[in-house]
Amino acid sequence: MMSAAAFRRLAAACLLVLAGTAAAAAASTDPDWPCVQVRNPQIAATAIWGGPEIPEAAKEWWTEPDVADAVRTIASRRIPIEEAEKIIDGIAKGEGDRTLRLSKLFVGMLERVNVERNRIMAGLGRYARKQRAFADRIEKVGDQIALLKAGKTVEGVTTADLPKLEEEMKWDIRVFDERNQSLTYVCESPGLLEQRAFELARLIAERM
Repeated sequence: MMSAAAFRRLAAACLLVLAGTAAAAAASTDPDWPCVQVRNPQIAATAIWGGPEIPEAAKEWWTEPDVADAVRTIASRRIPIEEAEKIIDGIAKGEGDRTLRLSKLFVGMLERVNVERNRIMAGLGRYARKQRAFADRIEKVGDQIALLKAGKTVEGVTTADLPKLEEEMKWDIRVFDERNQSLTYVCESPGLLEQRAFELARLIAERM
């Protein structure tokens, strides 16, 4: 069975974990948003576009097959910016109204990036709910252990369950910490997509 000193260290670690969760939640009015970064529902065109006014016809960007193909390619995070720039050059040099074609490319790119960004943010919401459930479970088990060690009765468990409860609590804290570390990286993804959209918008506008 865990010693009293070891249990106090574990309890302290638990409190730090739960405090971190509370701090992240306090940074946002949305309990399902686990990141310290401000949650923006989508990337607005006005926030990243520095080119001429976008014509209404550009909204139907999918009507030109080569533009539609280019949209799907450059919006992908797997495609390096250098390669995307060559594709943008190809659209700029294609037949037809250059400004309209590039406007369609921008509109389509932004739509695709926002779809991917929304998918990631929805995943972060699910992640936050799971972490909150984990934190609640850690807190519950910690309370049970403390009460049992104080010689009090706890419904559903006895002192014979202490080793199992202590092991469960250690494991849950470990998993929770590992997930929190991964979360730091995942939380950067929406911002990285915004940076990519801004860079692509700049390259498109420069060719008009």
